Amino acid sequence: MASALSNQWARLMGAAPGGPRNLAGDTAAGVCVVAWQVGATSSERSSEKAGEWVSRVWSRAQSEAGLPAPAISVDGAAGWQLWFALAQARPRAEVKRVFAHLIGGWLGEDAGPDAIASPMFHCWPDETGAVPGASGPRSGAGEPPVPRQVGPDRWSAFVAPDLVPVFVDTPWLDCEPGEEGQAALLARLIPIQASDWERLRASAGPREQSRVSPGAQVPLTGEAGVQPAQAAQAFLLSVMNDERAELALRIEAARVLLAHG
Repeated sequence: MASALSNQWARLMGAAPGGPRNLAGDTAAGVCVVAWQVGATSSERSSEKAGEWVSRVWSRAQSEAGLPAPAISVDGAAGWQLWFALAQARPRAEVKRVFAHLIGGWLGEDAGPDAIASPMFHCWPDETGAVPGASGPRSGAGEPPVPRQVGPDRWSAFVAPDLVPVFVDTPWLDCEPGEEGQAALLARLIPIQASDWERLRASAGPREQSRVSPGAQVPLTGEAGVQPAQAAQAFLLSVMNDERAELALRIEAARVLLAHG
């Protein structure tokens, strides 16, 4: 008999009645669950700051985007995961693009260019069957990736939002969490409805959209009197100064300009 925790994971992965499906009715072609990974991985990203980001994104996903509350987990090592589910499975690249756009906006400049420009996401069903932070293959839909033992006396686990400050310096449990409690926390994760996802996808812009505003004047390479290096610099400057461009791209353009003088 399947456990309560496995049943909750099956609900999110579409292996249970009413679970998410893509237009063809097959979850294998798309992503049903995505987790944003954040941790204290650099001098600019302290464990306290990572905890602040988790709480901020958790709150703003609801207050600003009108989404169901994400689930929160400690990863058992050095950080956190914030979980979202989709009522209809969507392509992996699309899911990552939309959430990168959303989280970049929610964090703002306070997070720094690395976190905004290069967020890390884990998606399920995954492409390899591997579980982040654990060894050995597993089924994409049969078993939840959390909780897991990731080291001696270190377990990943779902946690309640008000417990985030408790785990700021030690984002793990030192013993196996109770399965019923984990199932109860995962049961709170409500999938984002298809209509809401379309709204979010539209706000992130089309996949192949030009990242420069139509009115931006960018000299083309080979244009009379303009050298390739000058054209590239002008292009980066136009992106950096374009208030309608995505913040992550403006920051990246500034970094490249600084690096190359």
